[in-house]
Amino acid sequence: MSAAEATLPPLVSVVIPVFNRAGLISRALDSVASQTFNDYEIIVVDDSSTDDTVNCVRNWRGDRLRLIRNPRNGGAAAARNLGVSAASGRWIAFLDSDDYWEPEKLARQLAALDGAPAEFMACATGYYLWDGDRKKTVQFCMPPGRFRVEIRFGCSISPGSTLLAARQAFETGGGFDESLRRLEDWDWLLRFVEHGDIIIVPEPLVHVHRNRTAGTCGGEDPVLQALRHMAAQHLPRFRALGGVARRQFQSSLLIEMAARMYHMKRPIAAIRHVLASLAIYPFRNRSFFAMLWRSITRGWTRA
Repeated sequence: MSAAEATLPPLVSVVIPVFNRAGLISRALDSVASQTFNDYEIIVVDDSSTDDTVNCVRNWRGDRLRLIRNPRNGGAAAARNLGVSAASGRWIAFLDSDDYWEPEKLARQLAALDGAPAEFMACATGYYLWDGDRKKTVQFCMPPGRFRVEIRFGCSISPGSTLLAARQAFETGGGFDESLRRLEDWDWLLRFVEHGDIIIVPEPLVHVHRNRTAGTCGGEDPVLQALRHMAAQHLPRFRALGGVARRQFQSSLLIEMAARMYHMKRPIAAIRHVLASLAIYPFRNRSFFAMLWRSITRGWTRA
């Protein structure tokens, strides 16, 4: 590499938010270092960890890494925004600290985006979903433009570790909503599709690990708070798009609320929300019941 090339910004900035993951952060970092595409930088945002995470990052053998420490715990949205603001790459790739990538992940995404129309400002991939020792393969076959409809039914692409997005997407639509401690990725994607679209690489190129640790710390449940916030933010736009779009999104919010009620051991409330969802948008197929099951079995504490 020449001196001139060494001064150029990397094509991709990999943003890894981390909180108390001393035992896992090296695995995530190693998976980035193993990429067949190598024009990248790594930005680790420590969200005020209280374990040995910071020392693990500092002792990691890589030489393209920057560590940013958030003086207070702000949550995943704040950590990702901090990483994006520090990034110098044209593309931003996110990786949760307990997940890891297959070696071809970045190369396959960049190849898919190469030459794509300007509205395709992001790419996501299939993934392996780990629940303890059990592994499930999640793949998507989605024609161009379909994602703008599918996002009304929930966020199933695991954008915390599969998403590669253009810096322009954040400049145009803004960052993640830092008032949300959950579902900030779904909220961001709902705003993103107002001005952009996503290419899906169906092959599983990411290993996503489900975390089922309880995540409420008093006050209003963060998932319910996020769902109410999203209803207030997004339903007016869906009303403008037309009745079907509004009903689809509102029905999905009710399903997510039903799933949370189930986890909170409120089965009657959960059933009421499911019935309300079906009343608002009754035209359901197998994908609806898959979404319902996914919501019920989902872990809500990923950061």
